[in-house]
Formats: sequence, C-alpha cells, structure tokens
Amino acid sequence: MAEKMYFGVLDNIQEIPVPKSGMGYNSNVDAEVTELVSGGRSVYRAPTAYKSFNMTWATTADRLRHIIAMYNGQFGTGPFYLSDPTVNQENMLPARWSNGWQLAHQANGWCRPTVEKAITPTSVYSGTYYTDRAALFTQVAAGSAVVLEGVVRTRVIRVPGKPYYFSADLESTGGASVKVRGYNGTTRTWTTLLSATSSAMSSLVVADTNTTTTMLELDIYMPLGSTLRVYGLALGTVDHSQYGNNWMPVGNGIGPVTFPDTTNGELVSSTIDRIGLSLDFIEVESIEG
Repeated sequence: MAEKMYFGVLDNIQEIPVPKSGMGYNSNVDAEVTELVSGGRSVYRAPTAYKSFNMTWATTADRLRHIIAMYNGQFGTGPFYLSDPTVNQENMLPARWSNGWQLAHQANGWCRPTVEKAITPTSVYSGTYYTDRAALFTQVAAGSAVVLEGVVRTRVIRVPGKPYYFSADLESTGGASVKVRGYNGTTRTWTTLLSATSSAMSSLVVADTNTTTTMLELDIYMPLGSTLRVYGLALGTVDHSQYGNNWMPVGNGIGPVTFPDTTNGELVSSTIDRIGLSLDFIEVESIEG
C-alpha cells in the first residue's frame, strides 16, 4: 500500500492518513438477470466497472480534520477526488479510460460513439495497447451549437514531487484529440499540456520539479467534421519508453468519488485525543465543472 494518499476537491486537496487500521475494496459491475417465458434467462452485464471502498482510521482527530470537513460539506457536495492507495503508479486512469472502447459507453450518444471489434490484437511488444476493440467518435460536419469538448473527461490527483507521463494509442482526423490539462493550484487555472492526435509513448506532461500542478485532466476534443478512434490510454509516473517493449499497462485507478451513506466515529481515548473513523466511498462518473 502507498505511504501517502491525497483527498479533496479541486482547490483543496490535502494529504490524509493511509488507513492502515483497515480498508475494504470492491470492484463492481452492475448486472441484471431477466427470466424468459421459455424458462431460460437473459443476462445484461454493464460494460464498465466502478470501485467502492470502506476505509477505517484510528488516529488523532487533527489528522482526520480534513476528511471530516469534506464529509460535512465545508467545501461543497462533491464529487471528491481520492488517490487510490491500492494502485501502482504505472497507469492511474480508471479502467474505463485506459480501455478506450469503454469510453463509447460514457458519451451518452455524443459524437455518435461506436465500438469496433474487428481489430486484430497487437503484440504486447509492439509499443501499442493490447486490445481487440476501440471506440470510434464521429463529430457532425456543421452546427453552431455543437458541443466540442467537456462531455467525456476524467481527472486524477497529481501526487507532489512525481513526474507524470501520458501515453496514447489512437488515430484521429480533422484535429480531434485527447487533451491533457494541468490545474495550477496557485493561480486556479487550467492549462493544456498536450493534445494527442496520434499514438505516442510516454510524453512528459509534468516534471518532478513542478510545484504548482495539483490535478491532471483528460478531455476528448472533437472539432466539427473530425473523427477519433481510441484503443488505449495511460497516465502515470512511469516512462514507458524506457522499457524495451514500450507496452502500455491497463489502468486500475479511480475516478471521482462520493459518500454513499453516513459516517461512523467513536472516541477511543479522550486522554490522547485519538478517534476511530469509518467512511464509505463510491466511484461516480460526474466531475466538477
């Protein structure tokens, strides 16, 4: 488990204690079984998964103050961002972002997304993403009110003191791209760090010496008349070009989270101001504006 983890909202992300006293973790996929008149059953299984956590701390009240403030709504209702302490740093994207074809199921019809399955899987030693399918987005040719971006996007906390690299396996026409943006916590502004229009391995987007970038965002950008085919994406602290095979690993990170229920806390010792706190977190798709 990671030595440090971070939690909060866009303008208030702080380090919080790693829940060494207890942590439960689940990866969930919604499914529905329908009984047929014939006596058989039809099964629907959602194409994307989501995570849920239960974290338990036993530490001083002061160390838990930031978590409790977030839960109590001091900085709004969320969603909130969490650096998953169970995930390594190779690819911190949620699976539904690193598996490019799953993005088609997050677009809600935007840019007429389709899943292509006629792709021959490439070797893991070829420098591309190992998959047999992709998401294809097709933007309309004209229209003054057409939304060009901001529909399909995700954000991750940038852990201080670490470099971040972005890798992409994609094809585009007409200027379509996956934009990588960084949020400057000092000036409270977003800056485009990279616009990926074709496959590229391990482009540095944030140096380890950077002290202002607190969050990174991926956003699909679709100008009028453009197309974008996404096989796989990676965002993490590992430079994949340093590997002999240049292989992009599948992401297992976490998107925005919220609190699904109540908090439980108990006073362990009033003498040393040590308390127990238990919280549930569930991953959601919506993010702050």
